[in-house]
Amino acid sequence: YRRRNFNNCTTMINQKINIISSMNETQWNVYRNSRFDFYCGIVVTLLILSLLRISIAKLIFLNSGRVLHNKMFQRLIRCPISFFDANPAGKSLSY
Repeated sequence: YRRRNFNNCTTMINQKINIISSMNETQWNVYRNSRFDFYCGIVVTLLILSLLRISIAKLIFLNSGRVLHNKMFQRLIRCPISFFDANPAGKSLSY
């Protein structure tokens, strides 16, 4: 089975080489440009997806920081006065 697949692969490669080598200049340019356009499309798509991923991550991180800050601030505001008498302000803010 493995040998048959190897023969099929080499046959396909040889057929592709024969097709490409028999092309004239105009056909080769069309073939090359279609491949180039395809790969440029892939690169542009990946760039757009990367920018989208970065933007979404930025929004998630900013939102989580804001929520964390608001929760800490609310808990600090609701602390009893005895907490501030026992702990200096700098110590409670450094946690």
